[in-house]
Amino acid sequence: MLIQKSQKELQTQIQKLSNELSACKNIEKQHKYMNGMLHKEVDKLKKEIEQLKKENSIFKENLQAELLKGKK
Repeated sequence: MLIQKSQKELQTQIQKLSNELSACKNIEKQHKYMNGMLHKEVDKLKKEIEQLKKENSIFKENLQAELLKGKK
């Protein structure tokens, strides 16, 4: 009787741990997915920043040219 109870408790514990392991694997999978999405977003923002830097540089050049025209 005691052995049967212990085996049942062990089975219950094993099932509980198995469920927890499954949940952890799912969390890990979601983490990898979200991390990948964040990297994509960061890359996109870096490209936008580079584009804005180029546009800003062109704007500054044009502004300087206009200021030089005005001084002459």
